[in-house]
Amino acid sequence: MPQIILLSVFCYLFGSIVASSSVSYVDRRIALHPVFTLGMAMLAILWLAMAVELFTLLMSVSGTMCALTLGSQLVIFPLLATIDLKVRQVPTFLVRVGSLWTLLVLLLGGGSSLLARAALMTALYVAPLLLVNLLKPRSIGMGDVRLGIYVGPLLSFSSSLLAIPLVLAASSAFALVASCVARLIFGMTMKRIPLVPFILLATLILQFTPGWLPIR
Repeated sequence: MPQIILLSVFCYLFGSIVASSSVSYVDRRIALHPVFTLGMAMLAILWLAMAVELFTLLMSVSGTMCALTLGSQLVIFPLLATIDLKVRQVPTFLVRVGSLWTLLVLLLGGGSSLLARAALMTALYVAPLLLVNLLKPRSIGMGDVRLGIYVGPLLSFSSSLLAIPLVLAASSAFALVASCVARLIFGMTMKRIPLVPFILLATLILQFTPGWLPIR
């Protein structure tokens, strides 16, 4: 699984870099404006090659269900991360598409029992974030909360209910590290750290950590 984790993370990072230079989000609309430079073209080709390799590897190691859900993540995750970093918004359309695709794969692969588990995981994700917002209003954006309808079903592949708290804890740690690096190295002070990129990164990693293998 280390190879899969590394490929997933690099695909996510490269995809986010490509998306950052070719995607904008204005008036709740996603617009594409590709930047045709040699460096960006090479990065896009590298991302595509890694994505194909990862999809093929997952088909042989973890089965069709896992490969299909990760395929959607390799496209949607970079878009969500880029838009949140740029304008601090989470497009509901992308969240719905990712969620519906994942639920469809779950339904075809495991039936209603997996759908019930997806609902449980979504509730476990959303509940603590809503509680934090209740205790400290506007401390967490509602986009981060809405993301649960996509992340919850994805983590229903895990065999442990601890997947959700671990994703939230890991994403908070990633965000804290990023904030410290931005301040110490680049002299940037971030009043409000976008959580979506780090939640997605934690989700990618924890899906394939040993002991959290997807259901085949």
